[in-house]
Amino acid sequence: MEPRQGDVLLLEDEAASRLLASTEVAHLAYAWTDGSPRCTPIWFHWNGTEIVMASPANAPKAHAVTDGAPVAVTIDSATWPYAVLTLRGRA
Repeated sequence: MEPRQGDVLLLEDEAASRLLASTEVAHLAYAWTDGSPRCTPIWFHWNGTEIVMASPANAPKAHAVTDGAPVAVTIDSATWPYAVLTLRGRA
């Protein structure tokens, strides 16, 4: 049986593995403190179980992306073959 959307087994897909190991910039989507949507580029590191991102404590997004806040992360390739990985969850 094929993994369904949202199944963590999809992270083992060749394209997903390539993107997680890449040096591409991720795009972090989150809700600002007033509820409006935001999306910002951010460097990331995949440690095998989590996407790790760092930002200065005084960065504007640090005020909105708090522990447990809903977020989405998109990583896409800039070259052929084009691939996109979108992850949704909580910070």
